[in-house]
Amino acid sequence: MILISGGGTGGHFFPALAIYEELELLGKEAIFIGSSSGIESRYAHKFKNPIFLELSQFSGKGLSSKLRSSLQVIKASLKLKEQLLKAKRAISFGGYASSALSLGAIHRGVELYIHEQNSVPGFANSVFSKRAKIVFTTFESSKKYFPDAIRVGIPVRKSLIDRLSLDKKDARSAFNIKKESPCLLVMGGSQGSEFLNNLALEVFKLTRWYGIHVSGKRQREELEILYKNLGLNVIVMDFSEDMGLLYRACDVALSRAGAGSIWELSLFGLPAVFVPYPFAYKDHQYLNALEISQIGGGLVISQEKADAQRVAKMLSEILSSAEEFSARIRSFSNPIASKTICEYLIS
Repeated sequence: MILISGGGTGGHFFPALAIYEELELLGKEAIFIGSSSGIESRYAHKFKNPIFLELSQFSGKGLSSKLRSSLQVIKASLKLKEQLLKAKRAISFGGYASSALSLGAIHRGVELYIHEQNSVPGFANSVFSKRAKIVFTTFESSKKYFPDAIRVGIPVRKSLIDRLSLDKKDARSAFNIKKESPCLLVMGGSQGSEFLNNLALEVFKLTRWYGIHVSGKRQREELEILYKNLGLNVIVMDFSEDMGLLYRACDVALSRAGAGSIWELSLFGLPAVFVPYPFAYKDHQYLNALEISQIGGGLVISQEKADAQRVAKMLSEILSSAEEFSARIRSFSNPIASKTICEYLIS
């Protein structure tokens, strides 16, 4: 049996889900473990017998909150005794939701594997990686923290991989996008981004391009009304279960720089202008985006400098050399990351 944990945010959860799905396809028994307060609790139906524990965020909190979070991790890890006694291996994808499994695996002598999505490791992975058998990474720059790590990239769900073969014309027709017009995809991460939403509105006013705007829940209705009143051809959605369809339909993206977003864009060869979230842990979003800009797969601009005119000019620069940018960002990807990781887990 293999235990899998990761969550709190989509960036930590969806790679864990991808590994669970791959192990199921291989006929291997796996149990997913997450937090009852994280994004993963909304996806309980994806698992056979998931375990959701009372866990809360540790990083960035005050002393009393950190103490409470630490006690939660210890208590939750003890609740996993039965599963850990039966487990052969465990894999953690970081975030506070994975801490209980990592601690429990180390305590019970279960082989622990760690996957770090970002260029800079989060707190949980930094702590537990010292006792891990193997650390898997996404970015080359992570090697400074994990010298013996294996770079495999981020596991993605089979439903997303299946969309790689979708014809672009069919994807565009699903959104009624005319052939002659560029289509801009806007996405601010699993929680949405008020700054990026407002910036995108101004960019669309300038360019009049077609667009698909993944806004998050809070501003979706407001943006829909604004785009309609302005006569702009922009589809707004708070979230999409079929991101592959969106990636195939669009020509360029305006995005935050979370590891999951970057990885999925790279799989589909969709170059982007990245506006990193400026308050990310150790500025990891900027470092994520920097690695892509260095290989020529996209452009990066800080939030403080990101006005509509500058960003529209950068997006136009990408569109003017679209094939080159697309090839370079695609070179970062690895569509068989899930299979590679599972080979280690079941060997």
